[in-house]
Amino acid sequence: MTGDEADVREKYVAPKMKRTDLKNLPSELRGELVRLVSETTAGVESTGDCRVVLDLEGRFKEVSKEFCSLVGYEQRELLGKRIDDITASRTVDIPRYLGAVVNFGQFRSLWMFAAREGRAILARGDWKLLPDMSMEVRFEALPSRD
Repeated sequence: MTGDEADVREKYVAPKMKRTDLKNLPSELRGELVRLVSETTAGVESTGDCRVVLDLEGRFKEVSKEFCSLVGYEQRELLGKRIDDITASRTVDIPRYLGAVVNFGQFRSLWMFAAREGRAILARGDWKLLPDMSMEVRFEALPSRD
C-alpha cells in the first residue's frame, strides 16, 4: 500500500468499522441476516446500467444515461455534484459508506435517492473501489410499496 492509499484509508475509514465473519455469528442471527438480504434483493427491477463513478469526496465523475433517467437529472447537472446532493436527507451516513468502500474494496448498500420530482427512490448499490481510488457504483431500483 502506498503512502497516499494509507492516508486515504486513515481519512475515510470510520475508526470502529471491522470486518465481520459470518461463520462466527450465531446460527439464528446468520439465518436472519441471510433472509433479510434475500428479501432485499428479491424483486429488484431491472433499471439497465445505472452506473456512476464517484471520487473519494462523493462527487460524480461519470454517470450513465440510465442513472440519469432513474433520478430525473441530466448528465451535465450531475457531473461535479456530490451524491449527497440527491440523497434523501438523514437516510445515509455517507462518510461511513465511502469509508467502507475504501476499507473493504467493495460494499453493498441500500440508498435512498431524492429524485428531481420529489419522489424517493430506494436502490440497491454495488460499490467497488477502482485502481485510481475512485468508486464505481451500480444501482438497481427496488420496487416501491405504493
